[in-house]
This record gives sequence, structure tokens and C-alpha cells, in this order.
Amino acid sequence: MKKFLLVSFILCSFYGFSTKANTSKNNTSVTENKTKNIGEMTIKETIEKLSESDKKKFKEIDLEKKEQKEVEDLTRKELNELGINKKSIETTFKAIEIQDDYEEAKKLFLQAIEEDKKNYLPYYYLGILVYQQENNIKRSMEYFEKAIEANPKNPMAYNNLAVRYGQVNMEKEQLALVKKMIKLFPDFPEGYFSLAAIHFRNKNYLDSIKYVKLAIEKYKKMNKLDYSYITESLKNKYEADAYYLLFLNYIGMEKYDEAFENSKEAYIFMAQKDNELRYTMYDTLVDIAQEIKKTNKIKYKEYSAVLNSLQFAEQLVKANKDLQERKSGDKTINSNPLKID
Repeated sequence: MKKFLLVSFILCSFYGFSTKANTSKNNTSVTENKTKNIGEMTIKETIEKLSESDKKKFKEIDLEKKEQKEVEDLTRKELNELGINKKSIETTFKAIEIQDDYEEAKKLFLQAIEEDKKNYLPYYYLGILVYQQENNIKRSMEYFEKAIEANPKNPMAYNNLAVRYGQVNMEKEQLALVKKMIKLFPDFPEGYFSLAAIHFRNKNYLDSIKYVKLAIEKYKKMNKLDYSYITESLKNKYEADAYYLLFLNYIGMEKYDEAFENSKEAYIFMAQKDNELRYTMYDTLVDIAQEIKKTNKIKYKEYSAVLNSLQFAEQLVKANKDLQERKSGDKTINSNPLKID
């Protein structure tokens, strides 16, 4: 079963210990045009296919803009309530707007700090950017520490600092900080997810399962803009990550019955939120079933029944989305059906 456990090791190395997976799996599933590629489609079919893709992208862009505006408004309100200098606030948001231009954004963030050293947001963004652009973990940690000092009530700075601790093998400091985060922010799911990821890394699977289940519970109760103004889209992504970590724990323990049973709820949630981790999970289950088939035909039939139910769930979710789109006047659906063996 080494093939299945490889996914777990990839997760650990990617997270450092715990950060949010940005999985983009190429879907190898069978589609309605399974015998055709773009070159073989008619002009009409090609236009329709591209149109579906563009519509989805435009919808995602519109949603992202709406959520970004919502977050910006709430953040501005928070900074004003903290008494941050208005000039520093405006400079910070100018920097955020041009953060793809690292050098210019960095200058503006540093300027915002000079304008008001109590403004935690420039420290936070610099902690992210110096790591992304310079791979400077030490400097990133310093910025997150300053963000916490400026505003001890922002949990995401703690979360990112804990990730950096993991990347430099400061495991004791990491564990202590995650436990502190849970104590300070008991309703914040990321603290529990982080602790679950630490236990997973150390192969303490039962403890990991305990805390990742708590994380999922907290996500479901969490208002979409609680704590650092996490948007609905981001919350759904984080919850999917938690379901996936729960799944990987069962794989790590070789508790395949539990993996199949618990995959149902996780898969339906991911399908509803159009999260591609479901394909990775499904493919892993297929591999396990194929392996079991060699030695246990009865168990293979049980696992196949679960796989069939996941395929059925995918079609139900697709049909429901189709219905909702038709009600809203958009009759085009872009679906990614499961591959069928």
C-alpha cells in the first residue's frame, strides 16, 4: 500500500506541517465528449465548450471581487476601530492592490509601517511576501511576530508563524504556538486543523482524527467572516482540506473500511463546493479497491458499491446545479463527471 501512503507524505512535505493545500488535479475523468478532443469537435461544440469554461471563470472572478470588497470594507472598519492612522491605512491598501509588483508593494508596506507602527496589516503581508518572493523564512517569521505584537487578536498571524516554525523544524515552538492559538481563539478552526496536521506528521493518527473532526465541526458553525474575515469560498476550501486530512489519516492507519465509509460525506461536500480534492480522494479509493480485488472479492464488492454511490452523488449534485442554473436563466453547466472503470 506504499502508493496510497505516498499521498500522505506529499501532504506533509507540502504543508511544512499545516498550510492550506492548493490542489489542482488534472481531471482524467470521462466526459460527455469522451471520444473527442477540441480538434475533433465541430465549431459549434468548440464554442459551446469554451463558452462554458469562460462562464465559470467569469463567475469565479465576479465572486472573488465581491468577496474581496467585503473583506476590504471589514478590514478598513477594524483598522479604524483600532485607531490606525488613516494615511497608513490608505498606503496599506495601495500596497495590497499592487502586491504582484513585489518591490513597489514592499516599499509601500514599509511606508505604511512608518506612518503607523501599530498597523499590523503591513507586517502580516510582508511576512507572506518575503517568503514567497525571497524564500526568507527568518525574515518572514520576524514580520509575523511583529504582526502579533501589533495586534494579538489576529489568529492568522499565529497560524502563519506556526507554519514557518514547522519549515525550520522548530517543532516544540510550533506545537506550543498552535496550542496557544487554540486557547486564545477556541472557535477558530485553523488551530485544530494545525494540531491535527502536527499529529498526522508524527503518525499519531488517532489524535489527528480527534482534532481534525473538531476543525470540521468548527468550520460548520463558523460564520463566513469570523476571524480575519475568511470569505465563504475560502472557508469551504479549508473545510474540504480538513475532510481530506481526515481521509488521509484512515489511509495512514490502513483503516480502509473507515476511509470508504467516511468518504461519502466528504465527497458530497466537495462536489457541492466544486473542490477538486474529491478526484484525488476518489482515485485513491479506486486504487485501494483494485488492490483488494486480488485477495478479497467480497470486500472488493463492498468497496465498489461505495464507489458507485460516489458516482451517483456526483450526478445528483450536477443535476441540482443544473436545476439551479436553469432557474437563474443560465442553462449551461460545466461538469466534471467521475471516471468509470
